[in-house]
Amino acid sequence: MADFYRKVWALGKAGVEVPLRILQGIQIREIVVHSTDRSQYWKPTQKEKQTSLNM
Repeated sequence: MADFYRKVWALGKAGVEVPLRILQGIQIREIVVHSTDRSQYWKPTQKEKQTSLNM
């Protein structure tokens, strides 16, 4: 798993395309996903911020 993340991180900053080869049944599929910044992913939405302030 560590090797996988090193390879993803080596592709560049958050937002880069990450090409993947996945096994689906007996077929190998090639897909592309976009990396993301985890601090942005876990950032609370405006509604969540308002809810926590009202408590």
